[in-house]
Amino acid sequence: MANKTGIFSWTKGSGKTTTCAYLAAALATMHRRVVCVDLNGDLQKYLQLQGEAVEVAGLRWKYRKWSGEEDKLEDDADYILVDIPGEFSPAQQAVLRELDSVLIPVEAEHYGLEGLPETLQKIAEQEHLLIGGIVLTKADRHSYVPETIEAELKEYFSPFVMNTKISRNYYLARPSFSLTDLGEKGWHSGFIDYLKLANELLEHEY
Repeated sequence: MANKTGIFSWTKGSGKTTTCAYLAAALATMHRRVVCVDLNGDLQKYLQLQGEAVEVAGLRWKYRKWSGEEDKLEDDADYILVDIPGEFSPAQQAVLRELDSVLIPVEAEHYGLEGLPETLQKIAEQEHLLIGGIVLTKADRHSYVPETIEAELKEYFSPFVMNTKISRNYYLARPSFSLTDLGEKGWHSGFIDYLKLANELLEHEY
C-alpha cells in the first residue's frame, strides 16, 4: 500500500513544490516507486513537463494532476507525494482527507514560522492525518537564524522536527535550472540534502 504524503504549509515560498520534486527524485534513487500529484500546476511548471513520465539521470517516476474529489490517490507506488498549495480551496480540503501524513516545510527565515499555526490547524481538522515531519528549508549556513528557528520548533514540536535541513542553494533557487538537468550537470548540494531527507524518512519504514 502506498504511503500518501502531502507537502503542505500555509506559508508561501516555504519550498513545497521544490520539496515535492526533489524528494521524489531522492526516493527514486533508493528504488522506491514514486508518484507526484499536482493540485494547481505549479509542480508541472517546476518540472517543465509535457507528459506523465519523469526521468532524471536514469531515474524514473510518475507525475499526474489531481483529478478532483473522486481522486482516491490510488496508484501503483510506494510513495504518493502531493504538492498542496498554501491557500484554502475545496481541492485542498479534499486531498487532505485522502492523505496518511504531511511533511511541513518551514523556511529558515525570521518570518518562517508565521503560517505554522494555520498549517497545524488545517491538519488538526483531519482526525486521521499525521505529521510525518517538519523540515527546515532554505537554511543559510552563514546565518544564526536557522538555529534560532530550529530551537523554537524543537521546544514545542521536538518529535516532529527532522534532523536534515535543506540548505539555501544556488540551483534550488533558480527556476532556470530544471531538476531534469541533474543527469547532465551532476548532483548539487541541494539534491544531496534531499537524499539525506529521503533516507531519514525511510528509516521509519522499518
